[in-house]
Amino acid sequence: GQSQAVTVLKKRSKGEGQVTIFQAFPHSPTVIIVSLKNLQSLAGGYHIHILPIIVGSSDPCSNANILGHFNPLDWNTSSSPSPGVGTVDQYEIGDISGKFGMLTGQNDFQRIYMDPNMPLTGPYSIMGRSMTVGTQRAMGISFSLA
Repeated sequence: GQSQAVTVLKKRSKGEGQVTIFQAFPHSPTVIIVSLKNLQSLAGGYHIHILPIIVGSSDPCSNANILGHFNPLDWNTSSSPSPGVGTVDQYEIGDISGKFGMLTGQNDFQRIYMDPNMPLTGPYSIMGRSMTVGTQRAMGISFSLA
């Protein structure tokens, strides 16, 4: 059956929106539906991180709280092409902006992506982790994958 993760970006500072990630069957490509609003050209990259958000944390986006990008295959990121240029297998599993391009300069952003390398089941599943949208200011925007 279908697996699904829905993340809601709550209006913490500026941007808001939702990212829906689903997989019709294990081993089928994962569909990523991105709908973000009011980014005000402040957003940059967006990624899946290792740990979920700690509710009530004063700095939920810090690496101390959610650790780095989800990279269970230990991909050497120095060999990744520029964002949006390569194929999905040339980036960390959790590097959405690497695979499909940055949010730089965007305000309202809607896209649908297919990713055969971002499973919702199995040992490399992104479920139960967090997603961040990096901003040009020090504070990022974060939300959990449920």
